[in-house]
Formats: sequence, structure tokens, C-alpha cells
Amino acid sequence: MKTFLKISLAGLLSLVFCLQAEAQKQYLKAAEQSFAGKEYYKAGTLYKKAYDKASKKDKPYILFKIAECYRSINDIRNAEVYYAKAIKAGYPEPLAVLYLADMQKMQEKYADALANYQKYQSLIPSDPRSENGIKSCQLALDWKQNPTRHKVENLAQINTKDWDYSPNFADKKYKTLIFS
Repeated sequence: MKTFLKISLAGLLSLVFCLQAEAQKQYLKAAEQSFAGKEYYKAGTLYKKAYDKASKKDKPYILFKIAECYRSINDIRNAEVYYAKAIKAGYPEPLAVLYLADMQKMQEKYADALANYQKYQSLIPSDPRSENGIKSCQLALDWKQNPTRHKVENLAQINTKDWDYSPNFADKKYKTLIFS
């Protein structure tokens, strides 16, 4: 009787582990399809569900894909968090370090971004993006320390929260603006 109970328990545990692995694969497959279809928000949600059920070796990849989803929808704060988590978890691609630096630079975290651009440069010395990032962070830090006397003000009458591009005057009297 005890042997039967042990065998039954072992079989039940095996079944539970198999079902959990299958659920993770389904979430991951659905997330990959959503990502390929450029449905980044949906893909991010599915990757998070897959992460909860993922094995330790799959977690760095899933964290990177979540970061990619956030980067694709311009949520730079969350993208930075998930790139950092992916790197800490051991994601092997150096591109994660570059994208982490980009997200930090966009948030004006120039010292952190500079360190990550230098780290990326040590990993991939031939990529010009690291040198460009290093120069831009150094310039930004210099400009913050030595500002000019120019003052930039928001002209609320013509600026909107949208991405207006290239306003131009439409007539010779300079009374009409067009945005393209």
C-alpha cells in the first residue's frame, strides 16, 4: 500500500511539473507571436506571465523581451528596469547593455549611461554607437555644469503635447503656421 501511495504521489508531481512547463511554453509562444505582430503591450503582458512559470535558464531572455516591449512603446523607465534585470540575470547579448545606456541617457542619468556605454564599448569595440553615446553623455554633463546664458521657454500657444514636427509659416505675413 505504501509503495502504491509513493508511486501515485510521484506520478502526480510529474504531471504537475509537465503541465506547468506546458503553460509556460504556451505563454511564451503567444508572447512571441504578439511581439512579431508589433503588439508590444500585449506581448509584454504575456512575457510577464511566461516569466512567472519560466525555468531559470529562460528568465534572462524573457526579461530582455519585456524590456524590448517597453522600449517599443516608449516606456523608458520600465525598459531601463527590465534591461537592468536581464543583465543582472545573465542575459548574454551585449545589446542589452547598449539599450540600458540609451534608456538611462533619455532620462538624463548621464553618469550611469556613460558607465554602460563604456561597458558596451569594452564588449563590442567596433560598434560606433558606444563612442557616440560616450561623447553625447560627456557633452551633456559638461553642458549641465557650464550652462549658457540662453533661456528656452515653452511657447504654449503653438506647442502641443503631440509630436508636432517642423512648424513653418504658410504666408508672407507670418500669420499662419503649418505643421507637417
